[in-house]
Amino acid sequence: RWTDDLVKIAGVGWMRAAQNQSSWRCLGEAFVQQWTSSG
Repeated sequence: RWTDDLVKIAGVGWMRAAQNQSSWRCLGEAFVQQWTSSG
């Protein structure tokens, strides 16, 4: 599930990070990079 992937990338505090736009943007970029590299 995508929530499991978010926890792997952002940690268990990903919901808190989502409230901070700059942190969320960085995490989103990391998520996309990992997703595209794994195919």
